[in-house]
Amino acid sequence: MKYQLRFVEYRYDSVSGKYTSAWSVNEDGSVTVRFEVPFGCHATAVLPSVAETEKKNLQEEIKLEPGVHEFRYRTKRDYRKAYTMDSRLEEMQNDPRALEILERKMPLALAKIQGKDAEDLNLSLNELQYMFFLGFHPDMVQSAAEELLQLDVIYK
Repeated sequence: MKYQLRFVEYRYDSVSGKYTSAWSVNEDGSVTVRFEVPFGCHATAVLPSVAETEKKNLQEEIKLEPGVHEFRYRTKRDYRKAYTMDSRLEEMQNDPRALEILERKMPLALAKIQGKDAEDLNLSLNELQYMFFLGFHPDMVQSAAEELLQLDVIYK
């Protein structure tokens, strides 16, 4: 499946002018952000998981002067992928692709999802691999994770 770019834009009309924030995940996995700050104002932007950028001084939190600012950077996490080891069972409960993998590789996790218990749904893949007392073990979780972590996000 070819990756579809995701674009999100938010505008806020303040008494001082319009603030704009636009975010997109690019086909190569990088993120592009664009901000507009009205004349005479300032803003603080928090960039998620900054890993690498052409501007070596780009930080996760940046102060913005008035004007238009655009940054393209690599993230520590691949936002094209649906899941990480920190993903919770709750995040997978409405994804038929994930449920099929869990049914094959980790039926105990599927049973936890179907039970709809809030505490169980809050369990992450990372946590499950250490829950021997519930019947999970690292090899089981890693086997399922190998497939789950390859699933792309599907935007509707």
